[in-house]
Amino acid sequence: PPIVGYVHFTATKDFYLCGGMCIDATAYKRMATTHRTRIGEAGGITEIMLRACFHDLSDKPAIFGYCGDVRAMKVDLRAGFVPTQHPYLIVHWKHEISDSSKAELVAAVYAIGAF
Repeated sequence: PPIVGYVHFTATKDFYLCGGMCIDATAYKRMATTHRTRIGEAGGITEIMLRACFHDLSDKPAIFGYCGDVRAMKVDLRAGFVPTQHPYLIVHWKHEISDSSKAELVAAVYAIGAF
């Protein structure tokens, strides 16, 4: 089957950075209507890919994203990201960790800048 979407994750020692999401709208439009309908009912290709990756990437406490697009942000939040106190920086917490550990991770990723 054709590749319809791609998302890139960069692993660090303490977290993942999620970025590089691409969707091939042409391949999506070539799908049978029944497939597109089922994908839409499940939230769309982006949401499906993020949820699957969130499930599989469980060895670190957090997955961070950086999103400035309003429509993409809506999908990211539906998939399981939550906002941080910094504009555009979002996180999906994988493990229960202390608030101070969360703050340290957020600060470390914020220091990286846009990714």
